[in-house]
Formats: sequence, structure tokens, C-alpha cells
Amino acid sequence: MPGSEQAGIRRSALPYVAMLAFAALPPLMLELIGIFGDHSVPAGECEGIGGGCVLSPAGTARLILLFVLPVMVLWAAGAMIVLALLRRRPTFRDRPAIVQGLLPVAPALLMIIAFVFI
Repeated sequence: MPGSEQAGIRRSALPYVAMLAFAALPPLMLELIGIFGDHSVPAGECEGIGGGCVLSPAGTARLILLFVLPVMVLWAAGAMIVLALLRRRPTFRDRPAIVQGLLPVAPALLMIIAFVFI
């Protein structure tokens, strides 16, 4: 049955797609803040880096994105390997695809949440 074979392929790829979507959330949010965020600086302050100047909130998001993007790419690559190893266990494959995709990137997302809110 070709239809059930394609469904099996989609079901086995779904955790990887979910994991990449979860890994893309922090850079995506920073880019959205960089595009739609406040581009003005406080009154009496100069704009830019250095010499007592400050960045706008949108500029700060773009600067943070420069550091977050390479880290999340490396984390996603490592999480792909971890997910492939975890999916070899039948008990792990029985879990929903969203849970399978979230578990390898959960430590990175928790660190980002802790950094933002603490």
C-alpha cells in the first residue's frame, strides 16, 4: 500500500521537523523584534555602540541575534543526532512526535527562558 508507506515516512520525519521548528523559535523571535521593535533611542542619548551611546531595542535584538543564531544552529545539529539515537528505542518512538521533537531542544529553550526572566 503506497499510501500507508508515505504516511509512515511522514510520521517518522515529523519529530525532526518539530525539533527544527522549536530550535528556530529564539532566532525567529529576535528577528521579529529587530524588524518590528522600537527603533528609537531614549531622549538625550546617541545611537550606536561605543562612546556612551546606546542601541535601540531593535538594534539590541539584532546584536543578540548574532550570538544566538550560531549557538542554535550548533544545538540543532547536536539535537538531530540525539533525536536519531533516542528514536532507536521503541519506547521513545511510541511518544507523540511533538514530545519527541521537543525533548532534545528543551535544555536550550529552558536556558534561554531562564536568561530572559531571571
